[in-house]
Amino acid sequence: MKRKMLLGFVGLLLAVQLPFAGPAFAAGGVDAETVARLEGLIEAQQRQLEQQQQQLQALQQQVGQFKQTVTETQAQAKEAKAVADEIKVANLDPVKKGVTSGSDKIKLAISGQVNRAMNVVDDGDNTEAYFVDSSASGSKFRLVGSAKLDDDLTLGTRMELGFSPNASSQVSQDNMASGDSFDQRYADISLGSMRFGKIFLGKGDTSSNNTAEVDLSGTDIVQYASIADIAGGMEFVRSGNNDLSGISVSDAFKDFDGLSRKNRLRYDTPTFYGAHLS
Repeated sequence: MKRKMLLGFVGLLLAVQLPFAGPAFAAGGVDAETVARLEGLIEAQQRQLEQQQQQLQALQQQVGQFKQTVTETQAQAKEAKAVADEIKVANLDPVKKGVTSGSDKIKLAISGQVNRAMNVVDDGDNTEAYFVDSSASGSKFRLVGSAKLDDDLTLGTRMELGFSPNASSQVSQDNMASGDSFDQRYADISLGSMRFGKIFLGKGDTSSNNTAEVDLSGTDIVQYASIADIAGGMEFVRSGNNDLSGISVSDAFKDFDGLSRKNRLRYDTPTFYGAHLS
């Protein structure tokens, strides 16, 4: 009896709940409009992701180009530094930073010059241009070495060769191409002491050389006291017939300088109050 009553009660409950289950399911369902809206939102997000992906790829490409530019710039900077270092070495003082040995006490300086000129000469009859090597200070190549023996003594040497194609002191109206001139200007060794002075042996300046050719203008490489150096071979013209006289500028003008450069043994005293004997 009790079992039948229990089954009947359960059946009553099911009968009461079933009518409410249908409306609840209907209320929790998703209509087609909502589904379409969600699909549109998903598609929009998908398109946005694709755009972001394209932007990311473009940025990656720009980064790659930037890295390449940086690499090229670094390479150019390295080349520029190498060139700057070469220029710096080339511009070093040849006396202080010239060719040196493994010891700082021994130095070798290499120097020289090329001094070409064009002389325009009017001899009263004709005006001509002459392309010469200026004898005022001709083209030359020089080696100067020094070795510090101790705190007082210094051993030195100087070798210098002059070369003058068409020397200005030799060219004339009837000899416009005087040829090549080579001059062994210096082949000299020296030993200097701050206490005892300096001694020279070999070919070099005598004590009287340049005594009449002091030039304070700083332009002696172009012209100085020796007029004959710049146009010594040019001849004067005779008045009347304009013939060459055979008398040159060097015959008429002398600078009365000393003995120039000779093979000699020379001694210079130490300097006392700005003066010394030789």
